Amino acid sequence: MVIVVHEHWDEIVAWTKKLWENLKVVWEQIVATAKEAWTRFSQGIVEIVQTLMSELGVLWEDTKELCRNAWEAIKELANTIWTNIKDVIVQIVQLTKDLLVDLWNATKDAFSNVLNAMKDFASNAWN
Repeated sequence: MVIVVHEHWDEIVAWTKKLWENLKVVWEQIVATAKEAWTRFSQGIVEIVQTLMSELGVLWEDTKELCRNAWEAIKELANTIWTNIKDVIVQIVQLTKDLLVDLWNATKDAFSNVLNAMKDFASNAWN
């Protein structure tokens, strides 16, 4: 076997060099393909993340607008309720005031009438 190897050494060396060169080319192709695949994969991930972030931004803005609108509606409702309650209270106070003024005037008039009647009676009694 040694003799066969020795006799064909140059051919074995040439074949081994060619095999090595072919292996290097294949390895370089594998590395290049892996790099390209990684680049495309990472670009795809970046695009997905960018799209997701963009969509989340739109969703966040929509959520903020919804909350803003809901808050404005709540404020408007609370303001309307407060205005209605205030109007009712003002009407009750005004009616109470009017009633008390009317009662006071009626009492004053009645007392004045009694005093005038007493004065007229006393005046007529002395005349």
